Formats: sequence, C-alpha cells, structure tokens
Amino acid sequence: MIEKGNLIVSKIENYRNKFGKVPDSLSVIGIKVTDESNPPFYYQKEGENAYSISFSNGVGESKIFYSDTQQWEDLPRAIKTDFR
Repeated sequence: MIEKGNLIVSKIENYRNKFGKVPDSLSVIGIKVTDESNPPFYYQKEGENAYSISFSNGVGESKIFYSDTQQWEDLPRAIKTDFR
C-alpha cells in the first residue's frame, strides 16, 4: 500500500510544483474516488501547501503520509502547514 501511496504523493507533488498549491481532491489529479475504500486512501488537504494521505493497516491501525516531513508515520498528529 505504501508503494501505491507513494505514486499518489508523486502526483500531488507534481501538481504542487506546477500550480503552487496542493489539489483540493484526489480527483483533480486523475484519481477517481468512488468511496473511502476505493481507492483505499484518505486525502486531507491542510491549507494551500500541506496534506496528509492515510490508509487502514488493519483494525484500528493506519499509515499516514505527512507532507511536512515527507514520511509515512504510524500515529496521527497535527500537520505543520507553514513548512514551505
């Protein structure tokens, strides 16, 4: 799942480099969102330049990618929106 998530991160970063902000939704970058399980990633925009992507990694567990650190993490936390 992290590999698939990294492909989404790459698309988001390409969008940010082109337009100077992150997309409002995954559909803006060509990812059709049917529901929360299709695709199985949850995208959260935080301001103009910050975002997180998460997916379930089992019951009560998840992996979360934070744009401020560019890393996948195990625990939810506040994201820094002024890092750029």
